[in-house]
Amino acid sequence: MIINMRSAALAILLVSFYHIAFTQKNEVQGYYINLKGDSIPGKFPNFNPGTRNPSEVKFTSNNNGEVLLTPQNCNLFEAGGNEKFTAYHGLRMVNTIEESRLGTENLPDTYDSIYTFLKIIYQNKTVTLYRYKDKIRENFFYKNPGKEIIELKNKLNMYYSGEHKLSSATNEFREQLRQQFPEQIEARQLQSRLNSLAYLEKDLVLFMDLLNGTVTNTSHKKDKYPKKLFIGAGAAFNALDISGDESYLEAQVNHKSPISPVITLGAQFYAGRQGRILITPRVNIYSFSASGKVNLTSGNAEYSHESEFKAKLVITPSATLGYNIIN
Repeated sequence: MIINMRSAALAILLVSFYHIAFTQKNEVQGYYINLKGDSIPGKFPNFNPGTRNPSEVKFTSNNNGEVLLTPQNCNLFEAGGNEKFTAYHGLRMVNTIEESRLGTENLPDTYDSIYTFLKIIYQNKTVTLYRYKDKIRENFFYKNPGKEIIELKNKLNMYYSGEHKLSSATNEFREQLRQQFPEQIEARQLQSRLNSLAYLEKDLVLFMDLLNGTVTNTSHKKDKYPKKLFIGAGAAFNALDISGDESYLEAQVNHKSPISPVITLGAQFYAGRQGRILITPRVNIYSFSASGKVNLTSGNAEYSHESEFKAKLVITPSATLGYNIIN
């Protein structure tokens, strides 16, 4: 007799308690500042807090109906209390910062003109940091009060070591910060940290916090592979197949396929230069029982045979490997 048990986790019900990778559109309250400097309250009916910067945003004011916000009619807007953008018309570097996009030869510094909204990722009395991201690359900018917005520059260059193609970052932004904040860097002993500063949002924001004394400069080791733990609840469809000759009564029983609740425990690990590689190990925990009945005859007598198989605790480990091609 051969018993085959199969379990397929179907999306019958899924409740997750961890960050979902797909952005969701929703209505949020906020305001925008027009070219005259007036603050207009209202709401954003379909605000998408994605990673790429918008060039236009729908807004419904409390008094004047719907308007499409663009850098031509809006200086700044804030949505949901934690997403703030400022209008920008200027240049940004388009040279790649990703190894996978390097060509066969190095290009000179190349720029294009953008008309968009830059996301404000850090702001205090002395400096504001901005981020711009589209399908080409990610750019960061800074601004001192009363000054123009300036890009923090970085790009990858290609070179060969023998027959091996390698790359290195120019890291011009480090020298820009060194020239802009020499006294603060020396006073807070940030020279070593600046020399290894990565061109990433979280690293730049942390550096600004350290620069302004918001947090303490400690020598804790940076997590190379940031992670998120999660717990989920769902349902599993279980199938039981028993095969054998007719001497095994269980082989004649059609066991119903039960649906059982599932608890999932797991973690998400982000790796790679830009944190695009996603490794997700998980463990599914559930139990189920499959039962059935077959009617039989013996001579002139009729009788039935009932069968039930139980799995009190099933633990199935699994893992997935992915690559983020969207953000």
